[in-house]
Amino acid sequence: MAFDIDLVKKDDILKVWGEVAHYAENLERRSHDRYITADILHQLLELPYFVWVVREDGNALGFFICGISKYPRKTYLELNTLSGNRLKEWSVQAVDVCEKFAQKLGLDGMETSTMPGLEKAFKQHGFVKEYVVMTKQIEKLPEEDTEEFVEEEQVLEVAYGR
Repeated sequence: MAFDIDLVKKDDILKVWGEVAHYAENLERRSHDRYITADILHQLLELPYFVWVVREDGNALGFFICGISKYPRKTYLELNTLSGNRLKEWSVQAVDVCEKFAQKLGLDGMETSTMPGLEKAFKQHGFVKEYVVMTKQIEKLPEEDTEEFVEEEQVLEVAYGR
């Protein structure tokens, strides 16, 4: 079955947000406190991301977000975020749409960081595991223990892009 997968223009994001906001809420729950739904909307509106909406018979089934990852020698389309209903049914078509888009942009490939449960699905689409992302939560220091350190200009520049 073919689904309608449309790239959303930046000027139209607010028009489609009502159709996909509940899918963004699902992402918030799975993000391990990395972001809230409002952060996802901010990404869509303000950051250089591409947003697609997946529809069937005019009804939104989900959405996905991609960005560009530039490395010194290669540039990839990063499949950043994916959420919706019936993912297994439309994900093959969505990956094909992304691959064609990446080809049109002249990119070297596609990449994603994904949940372990989706690794098998991405492998079926031709993705190969190159890295494993692992995280560790750290306890925040009291402000007085960080004041002198974070005032160093070089630290601020690297940490916060100032």
